Amino acid sequence: MIKDNGLLFEEQLFGCHSQQWQHPLWLDFAHAVAFTELVQASNFSWNTAHPATEHSRRLFDAVYALLPTHDQKRLRFFVAIGTPLDRFHKTDAYFRIEGTARIARIDAKAGKPKVLPQRVADKLKSKPNPRVIIRAQHFDSDAELRIRAEKIVRKLSHEDPRLILPVDEHKLQRLLLWNWKKDESARQRREVMRLKFGEPVQPKPAPKLPKIPYVKPPRQKRPSPQPIKGFATLGDDKAASERIDNLKRILGL
Repeated sequence: MIKDNGLLFEEQLFGCHSQQWQHPLWLDFAHAVAFTELVQASNFSWNTAHPATEHSRRLFDAVYALLPTHDQKRLRFFVAIGTPLDRFHKTDAYFRIEGTARIARIDAKAGKPKVLPQRVADKLKSKPNPRVIIRAQHFDSDAELRIRAEKIVRKLSHEDPRLILPVDEHKLQRLLLWNWKKDESARQRREVMRLKFGEPVQPKPAPKLPKIPYVKPPRQKRPSPQPIKGFATLGDDKAASERIDNLKRILGL
């Protein structure tokens, strides 16, 4: 598989890429976060308190240095690429203060930011992004990385209301099973239809009709206007003046 810049940056930052999870199951935000935290060791071999890659350690250390002392030991960094949290909630990773609902979501991007028109840029600034964007070039400078870390710390100062209530792990297992059965039953129905009726027949393209050349109709000459009987025309000034004089005489003018 040829990897694009996005996948290469994911491997640099997380040690894996999102194409390893082809078809994640849909989960709401709270259950997607709980599911992500359950699979850190089994699916990513990831230690949330001691990130494995150089980029992730630099980012973790930058955030750690800006946090208050009582939050530093509880800081955790979770990988979510390819999981339901990534596919359905646009979150590649997130920082979280353990035992709280304080979370800072990360959106990892490899390319340079697009240059937008001023009107569009002003409109986007009025709507704060719920995620902190981390780009590959931010790791080229400690100053740039510190700016991103400051944004993450500001996000960590607020609780996400969706995570205030704890998630029931039994409910999470039921949701996973229900989603799996739904997807599995859909797959089985497609397989039965394929065996029963064969592969879907592609419709034949419509036959091309012969092209009829366009013939422009001949231009017809418009007839010249004819004078109306009983009325004077522009060329009959003498007769018109005589009629006006007779009319004045009759009316006594």
